[in-house]
Parts: sequence; structure tokens; C-alpha cells
Amino acid sequence: MEKKEHLVEITYSESGDSEVITLKTDDLAWSMNQYQRNRLPLTWELLDIKEPEVVLPTDCCGLPDLCSCC
Repeated sequence: MEKKEHLVEITYSESGDSEVITLKTDDLAWSMNQYQRNRLPLTWELLDIKEPEVVLPTDCCGLPDLCSCC
């Protein structure tokens, strides 16, 4: 499974300060659980998800029996 890029807003409960971070993961809940470890209490909100880019071949390899780009 390809990892997706997640834009997450974090708000620290005691100070009210917030920041936006980017995490590249295939399991956001697990990653945020790990992120919270050894930090002040916080809440987080998912702002956006960027899907992995699909790279298409630009040139034909010349091997139609082995490749689908031809």
C-alpha cells in the first residue's frame, strides 16, 4: 500500500497553540498515536490528503511483449 501525504493541524490543549504538519503514512491513526507520545496533551484534525502520484512512462521502451507502454 502506497503511503499518502496527510496535512494535519495540531492544537495543544494547555496553551491553545497550533501548528500544521505533514505526515507521509499509510495509517494516520497509528502515526498520530505515536506522534502524541511524550508530548503535551493535544488534539489533531486532518486537513487534507495528497494521494501518491502515478508516474506514467513518457517514452516507449520498444518491448511490446514485456511492457504495456508500447
